[in-house]
Amino acid sequence: MKKSLALLVLLVLVMGLAASAQIKFKDVPDNHWAAPAVYDLVKLGITKGYPDGTFRGTQQITRYETAVFLQKMANSIDKKIVSREEIQRMIKAGGVSSGPVGTGAPLSALIYARYQKGLSNSTIINNFDITRAYLTLQGSISDNASGKVILDSTRGGSTGMLETFLKCAYVDLNNVLEKGIIPGTTVNARIGLQPTYWSGWVDGYLGLRVVAASLQSDRGLLTTADFGVGLLGSLDLIGFKTNYVVTGLNGTGFTAAETNSAKDVGIKLDSEVMPGLTVGVGAHAANIDQNGTGSKQANLLVGYKADNYKTYLEALYGLGGLGISVAGLYDVTDVVGLFGRVDQWDPNRSVSDDQTTNLWAGVTYDWNSNVMLVGDLMSSTVGTGNASLVGTLRTQISL
Repeated sequence: MKKSLALLVLLVLVMGLAASAQIKFKDVPDNHWAAPAVYDLVKLGITKGYPDGTFRGTQQITRYETAVFLQKMANSIDKKIVSREEIQRMIKAGGVSSGPVGTGAPLSALIYARYQKGLSNSTIINNFDITRAYLTLQGSISDNASGKVILDSTRGGSTGMLETFLKCAYVDLNNVLEKGIIPGTTVNARIGLQPTYWSGWVDGYLGLRVVAASLQSDRGLLTTADFGVGLLGSLDLIGFKTNYVVTGLNGTGFTAAETNSAKDVGIKLDSEVMPGLTVGVGAHAANIDQNGTGSKQANLLVGYKADNYKTYLEALYGLGGLGISVAGLYDVTDVVGLFGRVDQWDPNRSVSDDQTTNLWAGVTYDWNSNVMLVGDLMSSTVGTGNASLVGTLRTQISL
């Protein structure tokens, strides 16, 4: 019971960006939705943030930090410094519900805007645009079920208008196997219009989805959401806690006709194999139907996170192509960062001089915890052609 309560409060710590009368974190506003929960933890001596005066609410927590936090939480419960009723109050204040979906405020929004200018060999004219806008509604349905709905607005279609469509709408059934078939295994089920096995995971590694998504998503090799069923959770694999996602989806995108019988089966495994070092592998077979086994692809991600920098390598092979992406982000100060990324994609391994090479270099500035400004240059070369160069100013706004 103590462990379950501590883990629930841990979700509040990971998601919180808050302000307090005792400690004022430099990187959070006073009106954040998780402020009451986070600053109650500060008052209880369970967390003090980082030595530089930041809370870093969107940063992933390491195993060492988790151990320290849980120890302090358990000691507080044992010494009756904090009651179970107090824990429940903090959880409710943080807007957290149990299960895979419960990782944020019940209603939130994310907006990407940019101004582009073609600098050389580019067909891009000067323009300002809202490139993407997401509206997310999530919450608990019952003690063991939660739901999520995402509306997505993007520029597209024949009219070029900003169009809004249903991106995701699914239900998570948590702990469908309470004990797990294998000791240490958790099993949750997901039903509905849901993310595919690889989408979102790489996109969020550097927190720079406003610049570019994963290589898989950018190249349109797999729709980022589709109808179907999934299993997700964690297991103990040769001594490492391993997260897994297994999906069986429609396989041709959620805009395909319902008469299309093709399916897509995918799997992803990822684990922190040593402090800060994450390794993930994935594979999927697309367009499986009665006439064949479909097209296959394999994915790899190796990433490392330290206190002031993050870096990763993503590779994919299959569907006729071969691609690799290397990216990194270095925090110069608490609010300023430098990033770079190199992508190389060969869409057809049997054809020469058709590869595309993209390079990004830029600066990030955290205006506050909800607004990030980005300035970057992007060079793109196709085959042996001349490189084009585009300059972009971007804004990412969280509501």
